[in-house]
Amino acid sequence: MQGNLAEATFIGTPVTDIYFAWKQRSAQEEEILALDRDDPLLDHGGVHPFAATIPNFNLGPLEGRLVPGPGYSRIGIKPVRMSVRKAPAELSISWDAKSREARVRSEQISKTGQLHLALHHLVLEEDEAPETRSLPKPVPVSVGLWSDAAPDVIIDLGMSKTVVLAADSGPFLWASDESAPRVFPSADNTAGPHGPPETPETPETRETPESPPTPEAPAARHHVLVTRAPDEAPPAPQAPEPVDRAEVASRGSPPAGGHAQTHGRGAATPPPQVAAKPEPPAVHVEPEAFGTALLALVQPLVKEGLVDTVADLTMLLLALSTRPFVLLAGPPGSGKSSLARLAAQILGLFEGTTYHEITVQPHWKSQRHVEAEVRASWTRTSDGHRRLYLFDEINLASPESYLMPFLRLLDKQPHGRAAMLACGTLNIDDSSRPPSPTIIDRAFFIEIDAPKGLEAMPNPAEVVAGARLDGLPAPAPLARRSLSPRVGAVVEVLQQTVEKERLRQDLLPSRRDLIDLAHLTATYESCALNPSLLSLDDLEDHLVAGRLLTKIAGAAEQVEPLVRALEQVLSTHPRLRRCQRRLAVARAQLRLGFVSPWQ
Repeated sequence: MQGNLAEATFIGTPVTDIYFAWKQRSAQEEEILALDRDDPLLDHGGVHPFAATIPNFNLGPLEGRLVPGPGYSRIGIKPVRMSVRKAPAELSISWDAKSREARVRSEQISKTGQLHLALHHLVLEEDEAPETRSLPKPVPVSVGLWSDAAPDVIIDLGMSKTVVLAADSGPFLWASDESAPRVFPSADNTAGPHGPPETPETPETRETPESPPTPEAPAARHHVLVTRAPDEAPPAPQAPEPVDRAEVASRGSPPAGGHAQTHGRGAATPPPQVAAKPEPPAVHVEPEAFGTALLALVQPLVKEGLVDTVADLTMLLLALSTRPFVLLAGPPGSGKSSLARLAAQILGLFEGTTYHEITVQPHWKSQRHVEAEVRASWTRTSDGHRRLYLFDEINLASPESYLMPFLRLLDKQPHGRAAMLACGTLNIDDSSRPPSPTIIDRAFFIEIDAPKGLEAMPNPAEVVAGARLDGLPAPAPLARRSLSPRVGAVVEVLQQTVEKERLRQDLLPSRRDLIDLAHLTATYESCALNPSLLSLDDLEDHLVAGRLLTKIAGAAEQVEPLVRALEQVLSTHPRLRRCQRRLAVARAQLRLGFVSPWQ
């Protein structure tokens, strides 16, 4: 703290859905949505009924209470004993926009006036320590600056949505005339994105090393990717050493006592829990060493006939070395999630510590729905560990609603040297919500084909169990010829056609697109990859289809000139099968008047 700045924590109080929870006699408590967080009633207040006549309450005693939605503590919100005078009973909810309190009204049920919920009294679940959880208590306004309901502010222009103001908790700075700066701790005593308030270090406040997870309190929640034997002591962190190509080529087994297990088809028993903190791995290695090590690692996959898996895995690793956010798209059951788990396994990541799998739910509307432990790890970048996050079914909810703060953290990392990585899976089918241009521009898009053949294929994770890469390839310097001839020709056609036909500018590749295309091409060349890993045709097919053709969407009069021009330039390259397939779908959609890459 220097100068004449004082610090306080800016705390948003986001609106949550409000539910009417009820039960009769000893039955299990049920919930009915009484007030949706997007209801216009929240802006000005008022009364409206909610669908509580559906249960058709029976005459007799009833217990009910108003409770908040997921993420907020319900401890201490006790039910009220009521009686049903007349069935079916009709209920309504009244909302006071000034005091931010909700109450229930009913002529058929007694004591409904005692049912109320004040949003400014709510406490987030992760902000309550187990030993202090009791009645929800209001946070004193005097300890910080409060905002009354703070969702993200978004400009919505048709298919394009841009977040102009994010409602994140964090330090708020303002000028102060006082000579000594004032420090206002956050109300919940937790740190914001920029760390906790500075306090003198004492024996009571001095930080202690984080205790490693134990079998009694395992860190893993889903499936352990890599683990050590329970009695094996964690090795001391070491700086990465120069990699010998001959040594890397012969490498294929983990350190003594180590082993790797994954869940999948044919997996027997679950692997043991993580018993020790992993040592910080080498985040990046020399490109040629990476190419040699990867070739040795995937040989068992090639022998099992998993050639497509090898190509997809190589493309994913190259993409992650270029852009920290990768979208894996394809039909349901094509192995998108398994591919991300395989990448985490061979990078030596640990479930629950350096690898996190998040199953997205349709009702997610803010980052608060993401597990608190996962969100806490987003800013834990000083321990030297690489981290990978898998957002499964990322488009079940709008990523702009719950993921934008995380994506901004990813973008702040050095280009090509990110320690924090993320993958998202999305289905390409008629029922899926397409990602917005904002999300597509921030991600490297990789399309995964449906599996071929009906024969039972082995689980790739089991085939290469125990093998590990030392890291991702370090970014290669850009050559004078930053784009390959075929990719450069497609970019030139796009630019010339948009200018000549006066089409929409968002059909053109963005600055992120051009930088990523150039960097990934240079990295591929510097790695000197064996064509059996990923051929040049496959690389350029992924680059053009995933980074350029995904932008070809919209009304037919805007898109048709581009489709014609692209068909002409790509007609001499039949090996770019994904590009050919996308153009064929676009050509068929032109008859319907609208083109979308997601149908």
